[in-house]
Amino acid sequence: MVSAIFKPARLKTGIKIALLSIDMRYRQKHNLFLLVMFGLLLVLNGCATTGSYNEKTGTSEPGVLKAKYLRDITQGEYFHYSQYLDDGTAYVIVHPGYYQFFHRKMQRLKDESPLVHKYMLTQLREEKSFIQRLSKERKLIVLVLPGKKHPREYIDYLNRSISEGESIVYLKSIKTNSGKLSSVDRQKLKEFFEKIGVGQVIVGGGYVGRCQEKVYTTLLKELGEDRVAIAPEISSISPNDLSDATVKMFTSADGTPDFRVISAFIRNGGAKTLNKRANIRNLNNKTNQQL
Repeated sequence: MVSAIFKPARLKTGIKIALLSIDMRYRQKHNLFLLVMFGLLLVLNGCATTGSYNEKTGTSEPGVLKAKYLRDITQGEYFHYSQYLDDGTAYVIVHPGYYQFFHRKMQRLKDESPLVHKYMLTQLREEKSFIQRLSKERKLIVLVLPGKKHPREYIDYLNRSISEGESIVYLKSIKTNSGKLSSVDRQKLKEFFEKIGVGQVIVGGGYVGRCQEKVYTTLLKELGEDRVAIAPEISSISPNDLSDATVKMFTSADGTPDFRVISAFIRNGGAKTLNKRANIRNLNNKTNQQL
């Protein structure tokens, strides 16, 4: 009998993971100049504010997000959101659509391979599809938007993803290129989750080991490590942490993402520096995996 460790599928995955550790050494770092230019681009393109939409009619003006700002939700209204929990679980999506509406503006200033670009779009589709599905199922999602001001086309993109938005709330990170939350928002989010009886929080969005990690570690500190996990299926890895070789390792023979390899990449700190106490929860598996 052949030992399980030498089964072809497992051996192939093991080889991919070993190669990833080599490929990680050559990942590019953020360029400060690009961040400055990106800020100028946002100013030139114009921004839209995120405000409350008309809940009675279910409509909103262009550039106004049809979801409730968490800061505007009173304690007396908290109970209303408990009905949207997914068997006690709430979902937090960090910087949804970031690559398309924010990072992509920077990417035009430097080279990016077609293969990496295609993979980034695949990650966006997975994220958007998840938000659309859970919104239609009226499951609670907390969106953490990048920064205080957002391009109008970005808000319209989110509105097309969140149905009527009744089970969606949002927060804003302090900066566009950071997932860090203000002390007010950290306390508000903790209070909100505690009051409505959240048992577990599943974190997605991007980027893994970067903006997403800021939110993840905040939740870990506020709620406890046994109640917070990262879902690789709805998490995006920065193009600065990818190469053609990495993308090929992330892709199965049928062209779909190989989440076993992606999970191992995250587990081994492949996307910058990930907190060693992190949990992974695959969406098709209820069990958390300690990293």
